[in-house]
Amino acid sequence: MNIVPLQLVTFILVLHIMAISTGLFDDVKTELGFDEYAERKQYIEWLGVELMVFNTIVNYGYAFVGGYWHGYFSDPAQPRHTLSLVQASKASTFRLFGEMYGLFVVMYFGVQFYRVVFHTQASAILDQWITPTIFCHVILWLSGVTAEKSPMAKIIRGHDPGFVYLVSFAGYLLTLVSSYGFEVDLGLHILIGFYLGWESQSIYGDHRSKWSLIKCAVCCVGFVVLKLLDIPLKDIWTPNCLSGHFLSKLCDIGQVYYAAEFVDRIFELTNEKDHPKHK
Repeated sequence: MNIVPLQLVTFILVLHIMAISTGLFDDVKTELGFDEYAERKQYIEWLGVELMVFNTIVNYGYAFVGGYWHGYFSDPAQPRHTLSLVQASKASTFRLFGEMYGLFVVMYFGVQFYRVVFHTQASAILDQWITPTIFCHVILWLSGVTAEKSPMAKIIRGHDPGFVYLVSFAGYLLTLVSSYGFEVDLGLHILIGFYLGWESQSIYGDHRSKWSLIKCAVCCVGFVVLKLLDIPLKDIWTPNCLSGHFLSKLCDIGQVYYAAEFVDRIFELTNEKDHPKHK
């Protein structure tokens, strides 16, 4: 078992936690408490706690999707991982980032679960901060696949991945100067990510990768819009189990799945186009 992906993801998570523990971000604007959600809390007698049942359960989707992709990319039996010596280095890096992606998503399940159950400021900050980091990881992952022909990917991969992570990490400092700092930081990551996706699709893509990218984009829009409409929908949307926040999480889980599906397909296509098989 390769423990390097776990070590790297753990290091990045600990780095975030250490920064939060300094207290520098204690006054950052976050959503805390049951009043910030449309779903009504329920007292779970056998646990002795009040919970938003559906907003809590939906987070398990991250664990399932993250576990699936981690297992997929760590499986040496995958045909796409049995490549020529020319492609071996690229494939090894691809697998490393794929395994890390799965672990990031599983980790995100824990962060989300803790936040929605305990409603602490520290968990809310970690939830916010780790989200752009995961976007940054996908950007690095995809740029490593398409750097041979993609202008945007060449710019990104022209820098050490650690430096790119550090720049992304520092982006959360915007929250100290503006109440909309998180939204600006996340928005920039989303724009860069989807621009790189569009560029990669236009250079390497086929019908399958196009639909993966479209489904990822639709899920991303659904996540943002439904999350913003969680409270406004409360007065016109009857089912407690289908709050805007709950539906936004379903969209986010879909986004997580289709992002990996898109990168995986683009990787296959780059190998076919950059290193065609000799007949």
